[in-house]
Amino acid sequence: MSIRQISDAVDDGRMIRVRRGWYASPDAPPLVVQAVRVGGSLTSFSATSLTGIWTPPGIQLHVAVPRNASRLRSPHDGSRQLDRRRDRVCIHPLDSAGVIREPVQTVAQALAHAALCQTEEMALTVIDSALNLGFVSEPELRAQFENLPRRCRRLLDKAERRSQSGIETLVRVRLRKLGIHLTVQAKISGVGHVDLLIGDRFVIKCDSHRFHWLEDQYREDHRRDAVLVSMDYVVFRATYEMVMFDWPWVESIVRHVVGARKHMWPRRRSDAVGELLG
Repeated sequence: MSIRQISDAVDDGRMIRVRRGWYASPDAPPLVVQAVRVGGSLTSFSATSLTGIWTPPGIQLHVAVPRNASRLRSPHDGSRQLDRRRDRVCIHPLDSAGVIREPVQTVAQALAHAALCQTEEMALTVIDSALNLGFVSEPELRAQFENLPRRCRRLLDKAERRSQSGIETLVRVRLRKLGIHLTVQAKISGVGHVDLLIGDRFVIKCDSHRFHWLEDQYREDHRRDAVLVSMDYVVFRATYEMVMFDWPWVESIVRHVVGARKHMWPRRRSDAVGELLG
């Protein structure tokens, strides 16, 4: 477009001026517009939230900027200088200098930035989801993480591509920190795969708003639960709200079941009698 065409498009509302040299359509994703207005490109959880990747809720904008970036602006008011605390912006300096060419970082770059600024368990939620959905491969991630601190590189050893939701990842990570052994996506005859299996028969289902609200899925989930109960499995359905906002209660339930050894099949009577006689 010529300078005159751009000017006309801005005047009649077909385009908006975001920053010098950058323009957008009125329906462009607001987070991308805000990142460019700051002077960088969208990254970390802000970038993954635009995809189908499971991303925790958050109110902070994550922006990657060149190493030599200057004149960073408010994402809400381009005429004002950036105030990171007031504007709720997390700045991620890039290794390279120059200018930003793309308004959104790649998935691998966004995950690397998430590893640097987020907690281990929250970073793992998006890494697991990205791997599970095929947005990125493990070799791509290892190449992107190569120069990151060791704590970030270790995340890739803990990643689990079979994990089907961030809630499932959070439960897995938190229970393993307690020393509880579990199997991810265990296959049970007559039922299929279950999210997490502790011991022989303690099944934990992890509900996520995104995947468990459809009526048909709801009915199928509960049918599977009924089949598991009929087979003497112990079933606990952990909802999004429970895991995100009431984890101590969830942990207390799991500790109770495991502490009472309800996660293991009861020993047969003949075994118990033999033990007594022996």
